[in-house]
Amino acid sequence: MKLIITLLFLSSSLLINAQSQLAMSFTGNYNIGLQNFHNNFENGLGLTAELYYYFDDSPFAVSFSVSTSAFYANNEYKQAYTEAQKNILDAFNYEITQYSVPILVSGNYRFFRTKKFQLAFGLSAGLYSLTHKFKQTSKHFSDTRLNTKNEFGVYPHLSIMYEIFDNIGVLLKGGYNQTFGTHSISYADIRFGLIYKI
Repeated sequence: MKLIITLLFLSSSLLINAQSQLAMSFTGNYNIGLQNFHNNFENGLGLTAELYYYFDDSPFAVSFSVSTSAFYANNEYKQAYTEAQKNILDAFNYEITQYSVPILVSGNYRFFRTKKFQLAFGLSAGLYSLTHKFKQTSKHFSDTRLNTKNEFGVYPHLSIMYEIFDNIGVLLKGGYNQTFGTHSISYADIRFGLIYKI
């Protein structure tokens, strides 16, 4: 939390004294579960929207992003959960989904910022809203249980941008998501989409 406040303070003070430009990106995400997370869930998909503030006379930029990703339980996890419910004879079906919604502030360092091809390293930090969804269904019955936790997390990342038209480029980004708390999940992602100047 202190890191987020510090980044917001630094970015707001820099905004007053530096010329800048805004950009927006929208990407589709392919997420790969890591550590214990991948034992229970398949790889997931998601979307990210990110607003960038570039400083004209500096390689540094700040950004604010909101993502959403969904991971579906693998067959082994669903089978173990089904057996634990002792409802096998009742013909219930179960859907188990893990949702991750990170809301992050990022500091970025750009290389070749005046060229069509740009490379950037960054570190994001902020809130991850993690929801574990259990849905139980049968022919005449449906019940959903949600378990939501909010955790602090970080997202170091590397991105490549290539300008295809004036003020519009394609963006490829890869990074590592790690949360710290009772859920403590980790996953890597690969993001691909468009970035454009506002």
